Amino acid sequence: MGLREELLQGDLRLLYLAWLQSGFAEDADVELENMMEPPIPANLKQLSPALESFVELFDVDRDLIVAAADASPTSQAIAEPIEDWIAALPELERNRYLVRVAKGESHVGAELIQHLRQSFGQPIASTGETSGRSLADLVAITEKNRK
Repeated sequence: MGLREELLQGDLRLLYLAWLQSGFAEDADVELENMMEPPIPANLKQLSPALESFVELFDVDRDLIVAAADASPTSQAIAEPIEDWIAALPELERNRYLVRVAKGESHVGAELIQHLRQSFGQPIASTGETSGRSLADLVAITEKNRK
């Protein structure tokens, strides 16, 4: 549940960690040199308890995470003026969200936050640049660091 919630909030570290592990799956039919690194998510050096559980469950190489995290930007949570944003929504739109909450629709809150961020120019997810590294490059860095 924690991983799902983090994804809904725009935290893409889970997807990045899954990419790190994907090249080592038994049925992986690609060369590590051809697996180009996606944009590096922020705060890869600090994993939440849910992400730690994922790493443990899927046996993601911690040294590989450390190698990848060197290029991961650190970002602080930005205080968002949610109350002001909601007040700025047209009344009809606010009421639609409220009705959906009252009907018990799941994830309306996450959907609303995404809508507010898009409407008011806030990024949904904080990611770094694409590094141009392949998974093979990260494995080589990992091996070098282990020596």
